[in-house]
Amino acid sequence: MKPMIMRELYPEKNYCREQGYLASFHKFVDEWSALISSKLGQQLDRSVGLESPIQQAFASSPSSDFFNQLRWVDLQLKGLQHILPRIEAMAKAQHLHLQHPFFQANMIELGIDLPNHLKLSGATDKVLLKMLARSHLPDAVIDTTYTDSKDGQVGVVGYEINFNRYFYVFEQPRHPNEIMAEINALNSAVPKLEALEWYNEKNNKKF
Repeated sequence: MKPMIMRELYPEKNYCREQGYLASFHKFVDEWSALISSKLGQQLDRSVGLESPIQQAFASSPSSDFFNQLRWVDLQLKGLQHILPRIEAMAKAQHLHLQHPFFQANMIELGIDLPNHLKLSGATDKVLLKMLARSHLPDAVIDTTYTDSKDGQVGVVGYEINFNRYFYVFEQPRHPNEIMAEINALNSAVPKLEALEWYNEKNNKKF
């Protein structure tokens, strides 16, 4: 997503959005003919350009916001036509039935309605999802920019237990009125303590 946004913000000469999408998300787009076998190449329908479904997906977006349009295109082309069929094929091979919460209509609508700063913040994408995941997953799982000094690779070498995260038990704070009553009681006791201290000092006594 981020390369595509950069292409949109700083377009090159003769910039084409559909070509920009292909270059940003589909690796080796200009080398497919050299990467695929001749047998597979013969099976491809070359009468339909790769740009056509991308253009249709952008046009069908329910939002005028480019960020949301890009999410919509990802959902239509990458999600429903690439990720979802693979998941279902793997599940079917193991006789499993899987639910796909992120492809449900209400989740899609929520994703479009969310403000953009909860989707992308600086170089961090999926901001809200990562915020929710932090209470359940180690930081290295959701932050691929973190590298361990021991090997220089992404993630932490070994496993570090976050005691606050796994063993902390939330206790409901006391009501403010109860706290104020305790403060007032202590304040009212201060003059008595001061008087007792003065009396003991005068009579050379200690507590």
